[in-house]
Amino acid sequence: MFKQLGFARALSTAWLILPVLVVTLVIPLSLAQADPVLDGNIDDVVLLANQNISGDGSAGGIVMQDPTRDICLADTLFLPCDGVLHECATNGRCYDNGFDIALVALAVVGDQTWIGMRVNGGNIADTDGDGTDSSGVDCPSRETGRMPEDPPGIGNGETYRFNFDTSCDGVIDCIVSVHGGAGGTPPLVSVTDGGGVTPIPVTSAEARFVGTDLEILVEGLPLSRVFSMHAR
Repeated sequence: MFKQLGFARALSTAWLILPVLVVTLVIPLSLAQADPVLDGNIDDVVLLANQNISGDGSAGGIVMQDPTRDICLADTLFLPCDGVLHECATNGRCYDNGFDIALVALAVVGDQTWIGMRVNGGNIADTDGDGTDSSGVDCPSRETGRMPEDPPGIGNGETYRFNFDTSCDGVIDCIVSVHGGAGGTPPLVSVTDGGGVTPIPVTSAEARFVGTDLEILVEGLPLSRVFSMHAR
């Protein structure tokens, strides 16, 4: 019906040279210490990541910005909940939703891996553009077949996923993904191998999302000192 929401296009970052949200990180032996709070606000993750980035921008953290309004509709009959469409940055029309990535940050402190994502305009897990993580009930533009399904929380078909290539050989070794979280309950975090099926043992994995922000904390994530990450 429309192009996949949430797939990041080209980004502006010191590390990024590929046309998708992929970055290579070198983890230094010693990192600046900070204490983010897992509350669904990623400002502290961004701050920690910036603290951990060395002067030449090659180590310690990741902070990446993505051009917004670049996820375009393929179906001209589509209408979001509020009926408001914008000009897409590339071609066609778009609307405010929970999958137009604006910012991604990652920071490592000891065995803790903090990941943050911020979207533009909409709220996390909002597919139909009504500002909530579930199907809108009072949408003025609601017409049969013109609005997408929006399951409660991060449901089926809604993707928040971070792929890690821990050997920088172009093969995904680890996937961190988030789902659930309907009605304000904490969402579930899955950590699997590159096939997305076999779980990878970690100490703990938690997430929160509030408004435009998704924040994840994984303890014991098996990252090498050099790896690449692709967010979608």
